This record gives sequence, C-alpha cells and structure tokens, in this order.
Amino acid sequence: MSRHLLEFAERFWSKVDRRSEQECWPWLAYKDRLGRGMINAGRRPEYSSRVAYMLTKGSIPDGLVVMHSCDDPGCNNPAHLWLGTRQDNMSDAVLKGRMHYGEANGIVKLTWKEVQAIREEYAQGDTSLRKLARKYKISYSAIRLVVREETW
Repeated sequence: MSRHLLEFAERFWSKVDRRSEQECWPWLAYKDRLGRGMINAGRRPEYSSRVAYMLTKGSIPDGLVVMHSCDDPGCNNPAHLWLGTRQDNMSDAVLKGRMHYGEANGIVKLTWKEVQAIREEYAQGDTSLRKLARKYKISYSAIRLVVREETW
C-alpha cells in the first residue's frame, strides 16, 4: 500500500467510531442531509460507506452500490456493508418498509380504489386513456402506467 493511501486510510478511520463487529460504526465528520458520511477523496467527495468498503474489501464494480444490512446510512462497519445493484437496494428498502409506495407515498394523486376503477373502466373498452386522464386529473402517461400495471 502506498504511503499516500496509508495516510488517507488513517485519516478516514480517525473519523469513524469503531465499535464491536455487531454494532454500527458511525461517521463522526460531515454527513449529507440523508445522514450519509462524506469524505473528500481526491477530486470529489465520496460516501464514507463506499470508502470503508473499498479499504476493507476491495474495489466496487461499475453498476453496483454499497448497501447496509443495518439500514444506517452513516454506518461504516465493513461487516454491515455488501454490494448490490440499484434495483437490489430499492427492493431491500421496500422489503424493510423504508420505501413508501401506493397511498403511503404522500405525493400520489390516486387512491387504490381509483386505480381499480380506472383499470375496470379501461378493460370494459368504453373509454380511452385520454378521457380517463382528464376524468382523474392526471397525465396521459400516468394513466397508461396505471392501466398497464407498471405503477401501483
């Protein structure tokens, strides 16, 4: 390991509260608004959990993200970190109840009851997607996604 990398690793770990292997290792320096640790790693800032992963487990292949088994975005314990795709990360969030969808989302414009009614109306063939979009005051593309069951 080069002297530069050793110095960086020493600086990095000085900003981590290393506890037992079972516990989270909180980031003690700057965190973004989502609680993720940030460190200046050369020319750009990097998430501390990514750096912790790379320092202890190796490089991160393109297309993969560092995921937390503990669900603490500020954790840097290598035992809690693993790799997955963005889809893996989203699926993990949904399974653990961290991702709100449907009416629990907070920004939805339709209720589940309306979604069912839209699908039934369209299936009967008496109306067009454009008419349904106007009736429910949402965009054509949103209605199309509802009818195709790509949302909800």
